[in-house]
Amino acid sequence: MVAFHPSLPHNPMMAAHQGITLTEAQRTLLREARQLLGLSLQHVADKVGVSDAAIIRYEQGKSRPSLGVLERWAKVLGYEVTVGELKIRPIKTRKKR
Repeated sequence: MVAFHPSLPHNPMMAAHQGITLTEAQRTLLREARQLLGLSLQHVADKVGVSDAAIIRYEQGKSRPSLGVLERWAKVLGYEVTVGELKIRPIKTRKKR
């Protein structure tokens, strides 16, 4: 499990405008997860609701995703973002009874 501790702006209200800063390890996790799943940039971008160029910029650290985009991006790859802890980890599947 790789924990996400992205850097948030000092004013939480600005987070939506400035985006979430991801570490190199976090960007690598998301890029490698996409590649291991065999998903194209375009497929991920379509599911997240952004352009494929945006996904490239996020993966390279040239742009910062909003929290909503990060949550959708992680979910497409089988991860979840826990806002209180700001961690990304695999989605736990619930056992059917």
